[in-house]
Amino acid sequence: MKLLFKKYQTYGKICLSVIILGIIFSKIEAQAVVKMVYQLTLFTFILLILITILKFFSQAYLWSCCLKINCNHQFSLKSILKTHLVGLALRFFLPGGYGTFGKAFYLDQDKKQTIISIFLEKFFGVWVIIFFALWSFLFTISRYLFLIRFLAIFVSILPFLLPLIFAKISTFSQRTAYYKVLIKIIITQIIYELLTFYQYYILFQAILGNLISFGKIAQTISFVLVANTIPITYSGLGIRETVSMYILPKVGIPAEAAVGASLLIFFLNSIVPALPGVMMIWGKALNKKKEQGSK
Repeated sequence: MKLLFKKYQTYGKICLSVIILGIIFSKIEAQAVVKMVYQLTLFTFILLILITILKFFSQAYLWSCCLKINCNHQFSLKSILKTHLVGLALRFFLPGGYGTFGKAFYLDQDKKQTIISIFLEKFFGVWVIIFFALWSFLFTISRYLFLIRFLAIFVSILPFLLPLIFAKISTFSQRTAYYKVLIKIIITQIIYELLTFYQYYILFQAILGNLISFGKIAQTISFVLVANTIPITYSGLGIRETVSMYILPKVGIPAEAAVGASLLIFFLNSIVPALPGVMMIWGKALNKKKEQGSK
């Protein structure tokens, strides 16, 4: 019954994404979005792909750091990369947080400890988005500054408090291993988010020319990316584009360019990295079927 609920929940998110995208394209010129993509140069595409590759390896490194908390086991680079690819595929095709945990079954390790690593990976993925959004708020609004400043500081130190919050369900060795890799994780996630901002910056530079600074793009996109943390549509699709359409024009970016950039970056960051993982899952399923057939 629970699996059936999750299945229809995913279908519902897909339908909601389609509806929202339909509403968006009824308000903007779809041809302008397509034209924007076609006018990008080969150099721009290559640069965007290179950044996507850097982002992939930064998240693979994050995954390896999270796995190090399992102190009694050393994972090979091949195992780390394989499970990271599988996790990207499962996260994309089973959105809402359920799919990512499936990669625990692709590791030869205690599943409970592996799930702790996956939880940490997901936590830092959300944390870095909230971190940048809150600090960006401090430079954009004048009201509720005390509250926002308090939240920004609290979120900044939250990773250091995490082992204390979960002290009752974690071991001393896990907490020690966590603090050993914490700074590496934080730096990795900050670099990852800056690379995302740079993807948007490159796109808007190619489309609009040298009109908007990287700082302004980073500040504005940090609000857009908060949509990725709202699990009501398929991988944030639709919500993110809606936020882009209403926020980015305020800094001089046309709605068509905002929506087009959001969709293109979603394709590069979510769909493209998920494809190798899909092939791995499919290959493993075929091999298992052959083994069962030979028996």
